[in-house]
Amino acid sequence: MSKFCPHCGCEYGKEDSHDENAVICTKTGLALAKIPPSSTDAGRRTNKVLAGWLALLGGALGLHKFYHGSWGWGIVYVSILLVLGESVLCTVSLERTARSRLVQLSDDVRADAKRYVRTHFTYPDSLVKEYFKFELFAPGDRRFLNSEDRNIWENLADSAYDGRRQSPDYKDWIRARRVADFWGHLFIHSIVWTTLATLFFAIIGIIDGITYWLMSKEQYHTRYNETPRRAFKW
Repeated sequence: MSKFCPHCGCEYGKEDSHDENAVICTKTGLALAKIPPSSTDAGRRTNKVLAGWLALLGGALGLHKFYHGSWGWGIVYVSILLVLGESVLCTVSLERTARSRLVQLSDDVRADAKRYVRTHFTYPDSLVKEYFKFELFAPGDRRFLNSEDRNIWENLADSAYDGRRQSPDYKDWIRARRVADFWGHLFIHSIVWTTLATLFFAIIGIIDGITYWLMSKEQYHTRYNETPRRAFKW
């Protein structure tokens, strides 16, 4: 079984290395430690080129962490992205449900307001139809109106507003609009945070990948192959 010095990292007992029967490091004079079989198993030795590519291409998912046996950090990477991604899916679903409810209530309130205006006032029917083509609470495009029609349009807007407030669904419509706006804002925030987290992990992966490639073979093997693997080894 190979041995290594826990202080200087020198390995004893492998081919073209120091005496395999050594018990003391010739550099530090300290006792050598045995490398666990899981670390010396040639089938599990890592390669710095492959590790670099995994860090560059899959750094956001922590693939290079799993490759080096740091499964703890790998799980942290994946868990954070899964939670943020799930938040995006949940908020978009809730936002769509709220918008659907808002559209339904908007149609009901608009119909009640239109009925109120036609019942209590004598505005030209063509102008009433034109007004209610626009979105709820929107003043509409007044550029095509002459001065007389503009005054009628403004009075119609005030009457329609009163009609909307008379609607039995008006309070529910206000609540539905606030709920839809809340989930819409939360959806945007979840997308922003997911994007930032992905970019952050990807940048760390790029830095790690370049670091692996810049290491000499001896440095890389000493750090990642000749020392025991740990779940949260960086």
